[in-house]
Amino acid sequence: MDGLFESIGEQPGPGKLGGGTVYPDTDDTVRQIQRLKTSTREDAFITAYMNRRVGDTGPYNVLSNSCRDFSDFEFQKIRVEIFQSRIFNRDPDLR
Repeated sequence: MDGLFESIGEQPGPGKLGGGTVYPDTDDTVRQIQRLKTSTREDAFITAYMNRRVGDTGPYNVLSNSCRDFSDFEFQKIRVEIFQSRIFNRDPDLR
């Protein structure tokens, strides 16, 4: 059973236990909180990464491991990888 303490900081992944599932967000009413300027090539890497996450499952808790928490974590992970790939002149390594 997922409880508050078991779910803190855990990220969804293939076959993980829990009530949360990664799915494409089709709600156009949600406003953007953060933005990242990317190239067409970087967009392709990010899109492929996000599409691979669809269907991943994991613990969900509205107080400590919510959809917003997951989205924020993913955004920061992508942002760091994009900046590092630019510094080291390599393709992004998003897993």
